Amino acid sequence: GLGRESVSNVGFMVTQEFPFPGKRKLRGEIAQKEAEAEFQDYQSVQLSLVSRLKQAYYRLAYTHAAAEVLDRSGRLLSKLLEISEARYAVGRAAQQDILKAQTQLSILETRKIQVERERHAREAEMVSLLNRAPGSPLGRPEDLKPQPLTKSLEDLYANAQGNSPQLRKDEKMIQRAELALNLARKEYYPDFSISGGYFNMGGMPDMYMFRADFKIPLYFFRKQRAGVTEQAQSLVESRRNFETDNQSLHFRIKDDYLLADASS
Repeated sequence: GLGRESVSNVGFMVTQEFPFPGKRKLRGEIAQKEAEAEFQDYQSVQLSLVSRLKQAYYRLAYTHAAAEVLDRSGRLLSKLLEISEARYAVGRAAQQDILKAQTQLSILETRKIQVERERHAREAEMVSLLNRAPGSPLGRPEDLKPQPLTKSLEDLYANAQGNSPQLRKDEKMIQRAELALNLARKEYYPDFSISGGYFNMGGMPDMYMFRADFKIPLYFFRKQRAGVTEQAQSLVESRRNFETDNQSLHFRIKDDYLLADASS
């Protein structure tokens, strides 16, 4: 009926929604904090990999050193056993001396098997961490020498406080929760949309239409208020997670420090 009926028309309209000023910026900052927190996870995985590789390396070096000690002890015990048997043959030693030496030799053989198993396990772990083909040779680690503790416990605490990826991630999540709480409060304010269009009215003059729509949060006491409460609790949770991880990190540092000090 275009051109024949006065109310007939054909046209199009374009609508663009706009959040209340400040909402989009907050959403962008929230996404940024989430990305920064995920980057701390990446750094944490890197440090964990290096830590596991170092521990496997030192344990592997220990197995080589322990095997040499056990071999020397085994040779010594074998000689003692020969001496005990010779003395027993001439009546100058008791049978229990022979039994003791035989028992110690058996214990050494068991220990050597355990050390050998540990060596193969640590080699397999290092090959896996280095992403090499299974069974790749690693060679023998260099002989290790005891190293003195050059850091105090307070220095370690300070370094962990400033460099721990887990604590920095928790800080980012606290910042993210604060932004999310601000965004939830802005949900009380209405979003709006702008529309514009053109219509061909046939025999009548062309028509242009522009319109502004506002989304009023009429049920804010059931929806927006609950959202604010949820984000407030999430902020409390993030802060408690930071406190928990901080305490756990301090415990692990002190436990390892005391172990290293006792070993020294």
